[in-house]
Amino acid sequence: MAGAQQPFTKLVNAEIPAVAQLGELGEEAQALVPAATGPEGFVASLMDAGLLQDAVRFLAYSLRPREAVWWACLAARAYVEAGHPVEPMDTEALNAAEAWVFKPDEDNRRTAYDRAMATGFQTPASWAAMASFWSGGSIAPANLPAVPPPPSALGRAIWGAVVIAAVTNPKSPQDMEHRHRAFLSQGIDIAQGGNGRPK
Repeated sequence: MAGAQQPFTKLVNAEIPAVAQLGELGEEAQALVPAATGPEGFVASLMDAGLLQDAVRFLAYSLRPREAVWWACLAARAYVEAGHPVEPMDTEALNAAEAWVFKPDEDNRRTAYDRAMATGFQTPASWAAMASFWSGGSIAPANLPAVPPPPSALGRAIWGAVVIAAVTNPKSPQDMEHRHRAFLSQGIDIAQGGNGRPK
């Protein structure tokens, strides 16, 4: 894929075997791990093999938290722009997730959690907001001893947001593939230090 070989500078974890295991990549994807020379080439090889959801998983589990949540927000916005119905609480959840990206402080993280919990977790916005909460800090109530989020929680939420946006009511199998590749282009751009809106 064009641009896929440019360095990924916004990863929190570039160790391919570790990310592949944490993200529970499929057998075909796991088979490509030994030959991988870097995350850029690995994502490209997954896409070339048509393993698009595995490529989404790898980026979801390897991007830095703030960049990962921004990717989920972009997917959630695309979901809305595609005309999928959303409830007011989903809009509030997406707004909260975006607020955390622009100002990743504790108040915004806790607000994102509250907005996520008010949803039915059926849209990308729900998972973008939950990803904000799972980005770091404690997941226990503020007045209790700190409890870190599970290691896989953030990646699972990001993957959920992107995949829901990609697979909801496709017009055809080709349309679903196009959506996956479009979101992957955004994720790759973010990994390369861009804003997720490649030209």
